[in-house]
Amino acid sequence: MLPEYESSELYAGCLSEETAVCNEAYRVLWHILYRVAFAMMHGNEMVAEGYAQKSIERVFSKIDSCESPDKFVAWAQRLTRNLILDELRREKRLVEWEDGYDPPEPNGSLEMQVLSAISVEEWRNLLLQAPLSDRSQRVVIGRFLDDEEDEQLSQIESDLSQTEVRPNHIQATRSKNLSKLKAYLIESAGKDRVG
Repeated sequence: MLPEYESSELYAGCLSEETAVCNEAYRVLWHILYRVAFAMMHGNEMVAEGYAQKSIERVFSKIDSCESPDKFVAWAQRLTRNLILDELRREKRLVEWEDGYDPPEPNGSLEMQVLSAISVEEWRNLLLQAPLSDRSQRVVIGRFLDDEEDEQLSQIESDLSQTEVRPNHIQATRSKNLSKLKAYLIESAGKDRVG
């Protein structure tokens, strides 16, 4: 099991001039980014490993552009997702099908294909228009787009409401609203097709 690190500690470790500290920080970060790639690649370990390695290289070259060390992990995860989506789009553009040849169905459901085709900012805009309370929007966006942990989200909501909001409240809010959100997205897609 990997040791627990705060984002700011991992950020400092990646910038450390001590080789052992720097190597350990990047090793821990690689495992975090591998999990993102593994999920996006539907469990394909070899492909996920390749993307995790490319992501580490990208983090190494762009670490100076991370503006908030306490959100370093979320920044690196977002960078990984964007790298993978860019690579998948590039691969799709490079494939030239012969006339009359129907390409095989890509892996994953139609739902997953649609999800991977929408950028993070498009998702953010769509979620901000959804019929959810402000807290529900913050909880869903915070978890799925900003990669914030439930503990972080509960602290944010506690600060905003001036009352204690526990992580299990955050989980309940998210669960309750995901089905509402799914119905809204299906309805919106239907209206787009008709209009």
